[in-house]
Amino acid sequence: MRNLSEPAVQGGELCRYVFKKEPSMTKCRPSFAKSVFAALMAIAGAAPAIAEDIARNLQAGGYERSYTMFLPDRLKGTRAPLPVVVVLHGGLGTGRIVRRQMHMDHVAEREGFAVVYPEGLGRGWNDGRSDRLRQRGVYGKADDVAFLRTLVETLVEEKIADRSRVYLTGPSNGGMMTLRMGCEAADLFAAIAPIIANMPADIAQSCKPSRPVPILLINATADPLVPWNGGGVGLAEERGQVVSTEETIGFWRRTNGCSENAKKADIAEERADDRTNAQLELYRECASGAPVALIRVVGGGHRIPGREDRPHPVIDWVFGPQNHSFETAEKVWSFFAGTAQR
Repeated sequence: MRNLSEPAVQGGELCRYVFKKEPSMTKCRPSFAKSVFAALMAIAGAAPAIAEDIARNLQAGGYERSYTMFLPDRLKGTRAPLPVVVVLHGGLGTGRIVRRQMHMDHVAEREGFAVVYPEGLGRGWNDGRSDRLRQRGVYGKADDVAFLRTLVETLVEEKIADRSRVYLTGPSNGGMMTLRMGCEAADLFAAIAPIIANMPADIAQSCKPSRPVPILLINATADPLVPWNGGGVGLAEERGQVVSTEETIGFWRRTNGCSENAKKADIAEERADDRTNAQLELYRECASGAPVALIRVVGGGHRIPGREDRPHPVIDWVFGPQNHSFETAEKVWSFFAGTAQR
């Protein structure tokens, strides 16, 4: 399974969602919720160990933090700093899970860049939602902005990362954390690409990037967890608030000095029975030179688009359909590489 990102599917929250979606149901036992959650995690699985993995720890904000790095075979002996894509997992996820979800390593092997998978404390990130901070208990005190800043500085100091070509992406909770980093640490990243994520409402008004940063946003119009039109996050809408996709894109378009003129195009579909379609909106007329792009997945759910087609009826029912017309990692890297050439 490639799409579990921030499924708030525990106990009562899933039951409330079941009743909302199927009012005819008269009972939802906690055991049912737990069994569905277990099934989702089992399907998500863990990516198989790969020989090129490099696991490391570092100290940041009073905590010992960890991350895993993937280096392509042909680059393991190189001394030159590399482009680096940092991938943040979704809520309840791990680096291994998002690695399997996104298939970024395959693109890195072909294109010649490193991929870094940091681990959030308690399987999550403090992305700026105040409700989420309270719900995370002791982990709500973790300074994830400081952790990611320390991580990038460490990669640069060790001559692994080219400071001018460090990129950030991630789905759901990881996508919202990506947006927060764009607000508070724009100096670190050449471009960002949040996936199935909108700007947390708690930071939307205070977001003041230190510089324009190119951004690609990939969102779905029928996402039941991170609503396209903004509002409560999670199946029961109890995990903080986000602004709408249009507001999120509008903010970055204004910040980057982009005109309202967008180049629009459909992303060609290869599956005649796909229940979704994808559309690209690209804003390149930007005074800052930092483009803004949106891939709108019409009819899609809280799923990472990908060509892999493995039927998962339960996941479809809970999170909505997945788009199969493009591979997310390919689009993300294409955008990143394009910004480097501008």
